[in-house]
Amino acid sequence: MSMKVISAKEFQVRHASVLKEVASGQEYQVTFHRKPMVTLSPVHKPADDRALPGSKAAFLESLKYTVPATGELRDLSYKELRQRMMVEKYDE
Repeated sequence: MSMKVISAKEFQVRHASVLKEVASGQEYQVTFHRKPMVTLSPVHKPADDRALPGSKAAFLESLKYTVPATGELRDLSYKELRQRMMVEKYDE
């Protein structure tokens, strides 16, 4: 992916969508009066085999060794996953 260039004014208007793109791996250079001022890049480049911290996939990965796999965990809601974890951990 090549770095995209965006003006400070455009970044001010589109900051939410730009930050989502940055989180998915896109880099941006923000300019002010046509001069480069800031480079935005993700802290961690996303990889296909790694779940982003805080995502549902990361939570499912953390349960991998905690909850007995009795079916597909990805089909359960967060509440159901949490309940299974608590039963396994505390026999509730």
